[in-house]
Amino acid sequence: MTRDLQGYEHNVSKWEPVVDAYGDLKEFICSCGRGSKEASNYCPNCGTKMDNSNIEKEIKEAIINALN
Repeated sequence: MTRDLQGYEHNVSKWEPVVDAYGDLKEFICSCGRGSKEASNYCPNCGTKMDNSNIEKEIKEAIINALN
C-alpha cells in the first residue's frame, strides 16, 4: 500500500525560541502551544514537521530583543 504524500510539505512549522529577560534561552514553542527544551525535527505533541533551517538566527534575534 502506498501513501499519498501530496501536500505534506504544507504541514511544516517553525519553533519559536523563548528567551527570558536576562537573555537566557528557556525553551522552544510550537504553534500548537507545546514547549520543548530542544528544537527537534518534529513537535512531540502534535507531530508537525519543524523547519530548523534558521534556528540559530532566530535565537540570536530573540536574545537581542529580550535585552533591549
